[in-house]
Parts: sequence; structure tokens; C-alpha cells
Amino acid sequence: SHLRSQQLRRWVSLDMVTSQAVPSATLAEIAIRNEQLARLMTIIVKMDERSRDLIALKFGAGLTNRRIAELTGLSESNVGVILYRAIGHLRDQLEPVHEG
Repeated sequence: SHLRSQQLRRWVSLDMVTSQAVPSATLAEIAIRNEQLARLMTIIVKMDERSRDLIALKFGAGLTNRRIAELTGLSESNVGVILYRAIGHLRDQLEPVHEG
């Protein structure tokens, strides 16, 4: 279990996510993207470790729920539920606050 968790952590580097530049982006677009990434990373850091790991495997490593389930020992449906809730949490936290 310890080795499996160590292996999962090596797959996705936050530097990899933040260093992917958009080729034709203006400085303003890059600044907005960097601000959005900073907000996203702040939210992800506060999430529980299991949710963070599953998000990293799904979106950073591009794995299927089935493959994630095999690696983590969770059921495929449990992986799906955890990801669904984690993504919902991210979406809620990233939505702009509307007054009124």
C-alpha cells in the first residue's frame, strides 16, 4: 500500500500543469490563466489526499476510472463517485460569486 501510494504521487507534477503555455495567448490571457491555476491549486491543496490523488490520476495522468481502481484498490464505481464529488467541489469553489 505504501509503495502504491508513492507510485501514484510520482505521476503528476504541478510544475507540468502550470508550465503548459498556450502558444498564441496574450499577456493578459496568460495572467488570467495563471490566476485561475493559482486559485485551482489553492482549492486542490485543501482537499483530502484521496480526492487529490484521484484527480491527479484522472486528469494529470489521463487514466480511466477502471485503471485508477486497479491501482488504488478501490472499486471502479467508488472511484467514479469520489471523482464526481471532488469535481463538483472544485466547480463550486471556482464559480464566481454573484451578489444579489
